[in-house]
Amino acid sequence: MTRLNAHSPFHELQRLLAHLVQEFGLRRVLAALLFEILRPVPKRPESTQILNDHLRKDVGLPPRIHPPDRWWKAPY
Repeated sequence: MTRLNAHSPFHELQRLLAHLVQEFGLRRVLAALLFEILRPVPKRPESTQILNDHLRKDVGLPPRIHPPDRWWKAPY
């Protein structure tokens, strides 16, 4: 059996872009597209940074290095 009405995502994209251009204008659509393309993508934090030492040990990672606690008061 052959399928006569093939669905193409490019035709749908073209239809949606034509609708946006008709509603908002070519300049605004192009400006919005350029803004989204050129916008810097924030880096996601490394997933192990949010784990506490107990969970890191369960997974097999070494504990995070904490600054040493001072038990004396520095005079200066």
